Amino acid sequence: MIKLYDKVLVTKKNKHGNVIEIDDDNGTKPPIYLIEIVDSEKGINDEVEDVIFWCDEDEIQLIQR
Repeated sequence: MIKLYDKVLVTKKNKHGNVIEIDDDNGTKPPIYLIEIVDSEKGINDEVEDVIFWCDEDEIQLIQR
């Protein structure tokens, strides 16, 4: 189970990030995760949507807790 502030690999972008928010609609829906890409992997010309975005659990892998 992925928790808030876990370090993850975003498989669709092959980049590392941190979970900064989890939304499960008060337990009524499967969780989705707001991910921020780590600073060292952000590009200088990246848009906000490239570094902070929502993912389903099957789009990320837990790296470190």
